[in-house]
Amino acid sequence: MTYSIKEVADMMNVEPSTLRYYDSMGLLPGVKRVNGRRVFEDKDFKWLRVLNCMKKN
Repeated sequence: MTYSIKEVADMMNVEPSTLRYYDSMGLLPGVKRVNGRRVFEDKDFKWLRVLNCMKKN
C-alpha cells in the first residue's frame, strides 16, 4: 500500500514539513517519488518509527 506525505504525517503525529526535512537530510532512504511527490510504502514505517523515537529523546 502507498501513502501520501499528509497521510504519513497524520499517522506519525508530525507535520509534513518534518518529513520533508528528514528526506532533504537523507534520513529517509528509498522513499519513492511519483510525479515529483513523495510516496511512502509500508516498509518506510520502520525507519519513520526509529526517527520519531529519536526525536522524542
